[in-house]
Amino acid sequence: MLADKRTTLARTRTITLIIAATVWLTLSAGAMISAAEGSASLATYMRFAVSMISIAGDESGAPGVRTQ
Repeated sequence: MLADKRTTLARTRTITLIIAATVWLTLSAGAMISAAEGSASLATYMRFAVSMISIAGDESGAPGVRTQ
């Protein structure tokens, strides 16, 4: 039972990191385009992307889930 829970948490963490990396790449591309156009700050997009990655890489594996 405990092994199943750990497997599920690891799978959830992996999926979350993949989604976060995809969003980060999208935001990075958008930030570069926007910065080139002068309509947005690269730092603003990068701060948001870094915060998403740090949330996704949390030790708990998923938001609101605690491990003992």
